[in-house]
Amino acid sequence: VWVTHAFEVAPNQEAAFQMTTSLEWINPVHTAVLEEPPFPAPEPASGPETVRVVTSGNQRMEAEVRLSAPAIVIFSEIDYPGWEARANGRAIETVRAFGLLRAVALPAGQWRVEWRFNNVPVRTGLALSGLTILLVSYLLICDPKWQFGRQREKSAQPPVFS
Repeated sequence: VWVTHAFEVAPNQEAAFQMTTSLEWINPVHTAVLEEPPFPAPEPASGPETVRVVTSGNQRMEAEVRLSAPAIVIFSEIDYPGWEARANGRAIETVRAFGLLRAVALPAGQWRVEWRFNNVPVRTGLALSGLTILLVSYLLICDPKWQFGRQREKSAQPPVFS
């Protein structure tokens, strides 16, 4: 995790990759490549700043941040869809840095930034699978026509003698 007060804007992810790979003009520690302007806009630091990772796991990460001026806090974690950020318990907008990494723009002050992974498509799929299992179980247990309908149809026909 690191803090930067400078940024360049790329029109899309591919352009951000290209800008990042041509590092002659940019130092990634000091200047972030973003796909949209951050809010609040960063300003030059006016004092000491700190950032410290408190917790790091597969689906959760927390960091304590102290900023002397508005800045961009970049986490060296890939920005997969489903990651959500909170600052001091409130949901905040995220930005993608360098076409790849998770980042947030924060005003000056003390912050506890928390990232959580919330994969909505997986949860939706699990819910639909559960409902399907319940429906099929209901039909097998409670609806004798559905379960034994073919056996009754066969037994209702008279035997054929040759």
